[in-house]
Amino acid sequence: LTSDYFRFARIQCALFKGTDRDEFIDRKEYSGPLYEQIESAYQFVLRHINRSAEIEGLVRKEQYELPIGAIREMIVNAQCHRSFLDHSCVQVALYDDRLEVSSPGTLYGGLTMEEAMGGRSKIRNRAVAEVFSRMELIEEWGTGIQRILKRAREYGLPTPEFLEIGGTFRVNLYRKT
Repeated sequence: LTSDYFRFARIQCALFKGTDRDEFIDRKEYSGPLYEQIESAYQFVLRHINRSAEIEGLVRKEQYELPIGAIREMIVNAQCHRSFLDHSCVQVALYDDRLEVSSPGTLYGGLTMEEAMGGRSKIRNRAVAEVFSRMELIEEWGTGIQRILKRAREYGLPTPEFLEIGGTFRVNLYRKT
């Protein structure tokens, strides 16, 4: 999955000006081992979101404007559950109002949105899931969506959206207005 033969086994990242895909501010494309793509995409997002710092006693505590646990989960899930048969890449897009992660392929194996929101999961890419599990990137318990929702609530953010659009699964994590 990391060779040129699988041309679409990549993650495309972009920072856009505004709330649509009109004007790029920055963009990168990551190929190579899937776990390196995930780390690179994660770091891309962290570089482009706001970070604050508070002093608590003698310690400086930094916090990003979006929950890093949700960001990680969105990117890992997109790569793990994507359809490698689809001729498109995982896309990580950052807008003024949201982080949008799109994964080729819809929910797998007849899984409904209601079931997925309730914590049910079906593995499309068994080999990828097995490797990710051994690397402790996933737990194989179907906790990803619930984790994203919980982290957004903890940050006081609007409820994330989970959408099937055409042949794509998309998660929108909204920034505070």
